[in-house]
Amino acid sequence: MLMLVCSLKNVSAQEASEGNSVKNFPAQVSIFHHPLSDNKEPKVAIGTHGRKSVNYSYNLSLNLLTGKTGGLNGLGISGLFGHVKGSAHGIQIAGLANLTEKEMIGLQISGLANVAGEKMNGLQMGSLVNVAGDGMSGLQIGGLVNVVGEGIKGLQFGSLVNVAGDGMSGLQIGGLVNVAGEEVKGLQIGGFVNVAGEEMTGLQTAGFVNVATEGMHGLQMGGVANVAVEGMNGLQIGGVANAAVEKMNGIQIVGGINVAKDARGMQIAGISNRGINKKEPIKTMKGLQIAGIFNSADHASGLQIAGIYNRAGTLRGINIGMVSITDTIEKGVSLSLVNIVRKGFYTELDLSFSDYATVAFSYKMGMQRFYTIYTVGAAFIEDKLWVAGMGFGNRTPIGKRLDFQPELVVYNYFPIDFKNIKNTSDTRLKLGFVYRINEKLGLSLAPSIYLMNAKIGAGISLGLSFAGSR
Repeated sequence: MLMLVCSLKNVSAQEASEGNSVKNFPAQVSIFHHPLSDNKEPKVAIGTHGRKSVNYSYNLSLNLLTGKTGGLNGLGISGLFGHVKGSAHGIQIAGLANLTEKEMIGLQISGLANVAGEKMNGLQMGSLVNVAGDGMSGLQIGGLVNVVGEGIKGLQFGSLVNVAGDGMSGLQIGGLVNVAGEEVKGLQIGGFVNVAGEEMTGLQTAGFVNVATEGMHGLQMGGVANVAVEGMNGLQIGGVANAAVEKMNGIQIVGGINVAKDARGMQIAGISNRGINKKEPIKTMKGLQIAGIFNSADHASGLQIAGIYNRAGTLRGINIGMVSITDTIEKGVSLSLVNIVRKGFYTELDLSFSDYATVAFSYKMGMQRFYTIYTVGAAFIEDKLWVAGMGFGNRTPIGKRLDFQPELVVYNYFPIDFKNIKNTSDTRLKLGFVYRINEKLGLSLAPSIYLMNAKIGAGISLGLSFAGSR
């Protein structure tokens, strides 16, 4: 192999000699060259060309301890440190470190550090640090840190930190931090933090935080947080928080909070889905919002599901929760236990008499086309029982003074003294008709069909209602 390397007659050797003002020579052997990093003539240099080795480019360079050459076109081996003032095309192997001040094309292997002052095309393997000053096309494997001053196309694998000064196309795997100063196209895997200075296209996975300063296209998986400063197209999965500062197109899944200015797709949060400013909701939400506590959106088109509270300015879809507050429902319904609609809010107070509830008082709230019903009352016909009911209903005009009012209500019955309580309930479909005496007052007749413990029956209710809307 050494004979083959020594016999190399590379065209780049002539180019190197012209560009770097060095002469090509097949081989050299040196023992020691001092000082190593000074551009002046060395005080001590023991080797084939002595202090003049910086004026030559070699196909084979053997340095027992340290060596400094003008260029390399082939193989360079150094016991401690190998230094090339110009460009190196081939292989550099050193016990401690390799330094090529200009371009390096090929392979650098050292026990501690490899440095290419300008562009690096090939492979750098150092147990401590690998540095490519301008750009990197290939593979960097470093035990501690990999640094590329400009862009990298390929793979950076470092147990602590990977840095690409401009952009990265390929793969960064770092035990602690991955940083790409500009755009990232590919994969970043960091134990702690991944940062894409501008746009991220691909996958970011970190135990702590993923950051895409401009846009994110792909997948972010952070143990604590994911941040896409401008927009996000894809998937964010975070343990505590996901943030798409501008527009979100895709899916946000988090144990804590999802934040977006505009969201299109799906937001799933253990706590909340909300806008960037704590006092402001998401401007536009199109898709699905699911939160353990609350959702907020100026314009919600789709489905909102919250364990406690939904807030929407304009709703075109469905919201489900314990409490939902909506300014306007343009199209859709609110299926929450408490529905408050600020524009077109409908309320009805109903006093009724029936065989299943001797006397009952009901409060209905929401929209006239879909409202929530709360009922309390008492039954005295057979046993002395308290009655509590909850359900949903609709009231639709069908004549000049006549309305059709279908309702679905679940009633539960309790002994007056609340002793020996049994699970007694019935689900009742009421097909009511309301005669409007005036705009506020009405009389109702509501035949009903019920199901109780697999038994089907019928009943009838007479009522007096006072209704209004705003």
